[in-house]
Amino acid sequence: MRQPLLAISAALVLTCVGLPVRAGATSVYDYKPKEYVIVDGGLAPNKRFAIAANGYGSFHVYLMAEPAHKPIATLASIDNDAILDTGPSAYHAVWSPDSRHVAVHFAATATC
Repeated sequence: MRQPLLAISAALVLTCVGLPVRAGATSVYDYKPKEYVIVDGGLAPNKRFAIAANGYGSFHVYLMAEPAHKPIATLASIDNDAILDTGPSAYHAVWSPDSRHVAVHFAATATC
């Protein structure tokens, strides 16, 4: 009786070890008022635009005018409802060589 119980316990431990754990794995940043932090790869090749994050109050990602560092537009799909991470290091921008197009990679929340 003891052998099967031990085998089942060992199988459960091995199964649970392989499960991903999200707790404590999020990227957070304590934003100051009017602070826009450029994300990884966020500065456009022509240096006239940037992708930056701001989480003071509620979190958003913005298209910025550079070098003035002024917001042009909010990226509508990246906000408190769609994200897990609020740290700028959790976002990666990839610009086209002519700075006309940009893709932003991030981890979104799963919806069921």
